[in-house]
Amino acid sequence: MRIPFVKASFIGSKTDLRSVINALKGTASFQMTAYEKLEKTNTDNERYEELVGLKKRLETALDIAKPDNKMRAETSYTELNNFSQYQQDAMRVVTQLEELQLQINHAHTTLVRNLEMIRGLGDYVNLPVAFSLLESGAYTQILCGILPTVKYQKLARDFAHANMNMQTFPSGKMNQIVIITTHRDDAQIAEVIHSYDFIPCPYNFDKTATAMIEVLKNENVELGTARAQLLENAKLLPEDARAIKSYYDYICNEADTIDIVAKTLQTQKYYILNGWVIQSEQENVKAKLGEVAPDIVCKFEPATADDDVPVLLKNSALVTPFRNVTEMYGNPGSRDIDPNPFVAFFYFVFFGMMIGDLGYALVLCAAVAAFIYFKKPSYGTKQFMLLFGICSVSAFVWGLLFGSVFGFKIGTQLIDPLDGAIYVMLLSLALGLIQLSVGITIDTWVKFRDGHYLSATLKGVPRIILFIGLMLFLPKVAFNIFGLPSVGFFNSINTVGMWITIIGAVGTMASNPYSVISYFNDTVSYVRLFALSLVGAVIANVGNIIGGMMFGIPFVGYPIGVLVAILFHVFNLGLGLLSAYIHGARLQFIEFFSKFYTGDGVQFSPVGGNLRYTIIKGGN
Repeated sequence: MRIPFVKASFIGSKTDLRSVINALKGTASFQMTAYEKLEKTNTDNERYEELVGLKKRLETALDIAKPDNKMRAETSYTELNNFSQYQQDAMRVVTQLEELQLQINHAHTTLVRNLEMIRGLGDYVNLPVAFSLLESGAYTQILCGILPTVKYQKLARDFAHANMNMQTFPSGKMNQIVIITTHRDDAQIAEVIHSYDFIPCPYNFDKTATAMIEVLKNENVELGTARAQLLENAKLLPEDARAIKSYYDYICNEADTIDIVAKTLQTQKYYILNGWVIQSEQENVKAKLGEVAPDIVCKFEPATADDDVPVLLKNSALVTPFRNVTEMYGNPGSRDIDPNPFVAFFYFVFFGMMIGDLGYALVLCAAVAAFIYFKKPSYGTKQFMLLFGICSVSAFVWGLLFGSVFGFKIGTQLIDPLDGAIYVMLLSLALGLIQLSVGITIDTWVKFRDGHYLSATLKGVPRIILFIGLMLFLPKVAFNIFGLPSVGFFNSINTVGMWITIIGAVGTMASNPYSVISYFNDTVSYVRLFALSLVGAVIANVGNIIGGMMFGIPFVGYPIGVLVAILFHVFNLGLGLLSAYIHGARLQFIEFFSKFYTGDGVQFSPVGGNLRYTIIKGGN
């Protein structure tokens, strides 16, 4: 159900503006219409930049400490404005965390540098002497480095004379450690050696490469221990975490107030603040503003057809989780109805049909319950998980109808997805016809509601007649085509359904000939319900068969067989959940929503609603 809004205008003295904004934030019922081109005053701008800087420092500190963010503190807006009292404690902890971060960064940088040096020294592990012994003297020049083996052979041929000594040691694939010793008067090789792809040794340690690597490894162990201790020290006590979180939300709220002031139309003495107020809260809003600004003028007007009214929905606990599906497409537009009750029903039915197994339903339900109980997720994540939890009930019901528990048949079976695949396919198409007819009926009702009587009569009514006729006429036709025994009820209404279908088709083609073809394509799309339920049943059955084949292996047959079957079922359940989630949503978006829903609405965003760690008591 959509929550109705009224347009609101508040006019008063500029001296009361901040108090009015704070009062509006406390109601959580007002969304502002901002004048984006207005600029902050110099004083406000300086304060705003200061608050932004503090906010970044607090965010960095929270990133370091990583406190538990699952539970948000509940407070009143008056208490939130008093959170400035946490400044001293919060900034003390922030300073400590910043110092710890510097030490953590230093330890990390040193670790990385040591690892890089260890990789470089690895090229010299076969060098038997310390690097410091390879320095040039007053009369000799020593060159040490890495050279490709092929290039060394060419170098040896080009500079083969008695006054030059070359020593080599293996270094990795196709490389050599080369030490060249020559008299300084005969050192022309130093000028050309780089053309042989020579890489000079960058080290001058008084140790061998092997010894230096050992030193660096020991240092890294000490650094790792020290870094772990620093990270442990960065963990916050509960009172310190509360101080930082509370002060962070205070800073966010203060910066937000400055931003709202800048976006409010003002003269030298007065302001005009425009926006939207929840209709049921307008008297409460007026009373709250009167307490802080007795001279304020409040004006409320109903929304018109041309207004872009913000979207705020109120649904039952069973329907709310399905808003996750609708919101992927978009919030209801200004003239849209709330589609969530319809989405909840059809998505619930479709999801369960595509899973269709008692065992999978119980596993899914248990997994959702365990996740919510142990993880205690935030509201959004909890609603997303509840979507799967509710749909597991549908999967349980369909599992009873299909008589399947992890692919094994039980006595409750009414329809067999394998042997009775035709019935499942026809049922999928029937569900598609029902959902499409609901979408068309909603569209027709909305047109009548909005006064578009001609369009509703000429376009909507014939389509409704067409779908009613199809649902009466097609069952007997389908039973005859597939050679199935038909129910007497469908035999008796077949002729009536045929004439209703003809009348509806003629009317529909008169207004939009192409729509009849598009409805056929839309209906066929629902065959995916049949296909996915069939695939799930086949994979479960195959897993059981292959697992059973392993039982004949002596001694280990049963454990291996059970493991193989479990792996098949885990894969099947994962694939089934992904398919049911995606294709269930696709049927809503493309086939259902295209009949009546725009989804171009903007979610209601009340002023003061940008708090991360705090929930305002009494907020909507």
